Amino acid sequence: MSLLEALRRRALKAIWPGLSLLTIVYFGYHAVHGERGLIRAAQIAAEIERAKIAAADAALERERWQQRVKLLRSDSLDADLLDERARFVLGLTAPDEIVLYKR
Repeated sequence: MSLLEALRRRALKAIWPGLSLLTIVYFGYHAVHGERGLIRAAQIAAEIERAKIAAADAALERERWQQRVKLLRSDSLDADLLDERARFVLGLTAPDEIVLYKR
């Protein structure tokens, strides 16, 4: 038996395990780094957490604005809030007042 024939026989025996190993490596890589892999899943989880925090902040802001609008309705009008808004919009102050604007 020649050396070339022995190498050929060993190469044929190594084809299936080699292909199997390459298949495992391919799917393993894409399971971690792919479009729907583990790394992307962690990124999506972080995005969801940021969105939940933003939604909670927006809900608080909305609640604050709803409270202020409620105070400006005619059935529950708050005279101080109305005075504050009128002075701010019209730019009027009394001569003895000091005005501080919030940014």
